Amino acid sequence: PETFSAMPPGARPNQIWSHRIGSVFLDTFGRPDPNQDPPCERVEDVTVTQTLHLMNSEKLHAKIAHSSGRIAKMIARKLGDREVVDTLYLTVFSRLPTDDERAVLVERLGATKSEGDRRKLIEDIMWAMLNSAEFLYKD
Repeated sequence: PETFSAMPPGARPNQIWSHRIGSVFLDTFGRPDPNQDPPCERVEDVTVTQTLHLMNSEKLHAKIAHSSGRIAKMIARKLGDREVVDTLYLTVFSRLPTDDERAVLVERLGATKSEGDRRKLIEDIMWAMLNSAEFLYKD
C-alpha cells in the first residue's frame, strides 16, 4: 500500500483532497495541476519522464519485490510455471497470454535453478511487462 502525508492509513490516490499532498508518481502520470486553467484538466500524453520513472523507480521496484506482494504470494502458493505466467498477464495486461507468449515464459521459468532465481526472474518479467508498450498504451 502507498502512504500519503495528511491522509489516513490505507487511503487511495483518488481520495487525495489536495494537490499539496506530494506524490511523484501522480505528478508524473498526469495529476491535474490546480495552477492551470482549467484546474481539473488532465494531460494524457505519454512523456519521457513517465517512461524513465517506470524504468528506474525505486518505489516501483520495492512494490514488485515486496515480501507481501503478488509475486511473494505466488511463490508461497507454489504456483506452477503456467499459472505464474497466466497470473502475471492477467494482473498487468488484463488478458491471458497467447500460446507463444506462454510457451516462451514457461520454458524460461522451467530453466531456473533455485527458488531465489525463480522469484528474481518473475520480478524481472513483471518489471518488463510494466515497461512494455502494451501496458503504457492500453486502450
